[in-house]
Amino acid sequence: MITSSTFASLSVDTVVKRIRINRELLNIGIISDAQFPENDENLSVGHLGVVMNGPKHVHRALNYFKKMSVDMIIMNGDMVNSPSGGNAYNTYNMLLDDVYGKERTGMPLLIYPMGNHEFYSSNAENLYKDNVELPLNSHYVVNGIHFIGVSCSDGNGGYTEDRLEYLRHHLEIAYHENKTNPIIVISHMPFKVDNFFGGQWESPQAKEFYQILSAYPQVVYLCGHSHYPLFDDLSVIQKDFTIINTGSTSYFDLDWNTLKNKNMLDKDLPNEYENPQLIGIFKQADIDGRDEVNQGWIMDLNSRTGNINLRRMNYDLSRQFGYNIVLQDLYRRNFTYTEAQMRANAKSPYFKKGSHINCFVCDDGVVDICFNSASPDVLTKHYMMIITDPDGNQKKIRFLAKGYYQGFDLPYMEHVRYYGSKKKGKYQVKIKAVSCLGKESSFLQSDYMF
Repeated sequence: MITSSTFASLSVDTVVKRIRINRELLNIGIISDAQFPENDENLSVGHLGVVMNGPKHVHRALNYFKKMSVDMIIMNGDMVNSPSGGNAYNTYNMLLDDVYGKERTGMPLLIYPMGNHEFYSSNAENLYKDNVELPLNSHYVVNGIHFIGVSCSDGNGGYTEDRLEYLRHHLEIAYHENKTNPIIVISHMPFKVDNFFGGQWESPQAKEFYQILSAYPQVVYLCGHSHYPLFDDLSVIQKDFTIINTGSTSYFDLDWNTLKNKNMLDKDLPNEYENPQLIGIFKQADIDGRDEVNQGWIMDLNSRTGNINLRRMNYDLSRQFGYNIVLQDLYRRNFTYTEAQMRANAKSPYFKKGSHINCFVCDDGVVDICFNSASPDVLTKHYMMIITDPDGNQKKIRFLAKGYYQGFDLPYMEHVRYYGSKKKGKYQVKIKAVSCLGKESSFLQSDYMF
């Protein structure tokens, strides 16, 4: 049952829709940043390779949501790369029609605020309203739990004063109705808080937006935009309230340092990769599987107790990965995911017994290096490989763990191709795993003759 209430005396949109679902445990599917492509002729070269997988990834996610009978779907902005040409929104509707039928019978509640990419066209808000048929901002109360969605206002991820006033007003409504329940706020742009993953991409109005939220420790803020892997411990952080990165269903991104030619990664600056050219990586597109990312969250929310359990999901595998995020008594500032607490409790990654390195010298002088991934018990972000040549000179190569950016915690074999062998003789190879929080494993070791 859906009911609405309004307060006509205020200039801000005051509509609140109330829904009752006949079970107290709400199951919510969360996805973000699919960037459905515009018409092919309008695709920029830089986006062609990485946005084409968004539709198939979201199709898998939606089918999973239907199979699991979720009570709500959250799409946290940038579901289209650009509305220009009409193809992106057509894709959006085609996918929903295919999974839930053209009448959308039985489709769960959908919350989808506009991100910045939804503004990459003229007349953007009207295109959104005509094609998505959802309000720019929304406030639903489901079994007593408040969900507030706020759209961006422009292609830079900005928020006009009317958006901020909407947020202020509806947070007050939620707070005064129940001071102990969590309040779920959904909007596209992240915040630069401590080392929260993706915070440097925050909105021009981040200070004002954050200040509004900071008065409510029970807020759980879902933000997208950064395309950062959810495998990282710092995809969740608590300070004045709880911030959750909603990941990507298209491609992953990081804080790449590039040279002036906008092509090669700069080996002399702090980077997720170190000496990437030695393993054949000169630009982001060289990373195997960069555009095969399909990640999000399932939120289990007990509407009676207000307790939340968040599960990282790989929708390609229909499988959870990583550890659960458990949120309780947030109104009491019961914060267990502050950066300081996570670092204090961090464990070191390790290689299981029997793990080893295999080295194969190819005819072209390239060395194939394969090794067992570190145990998935600890989230491994990258590996450090140290190769010592016959004269004792060392090369250090740091590269991301494949499971880290593709979102799986199953045992697998890592594989890199090393292009740095120049002299004849015996080479030593040492590899260690490094966690998201900087903890290190002991080394695996092997050698090869070149």
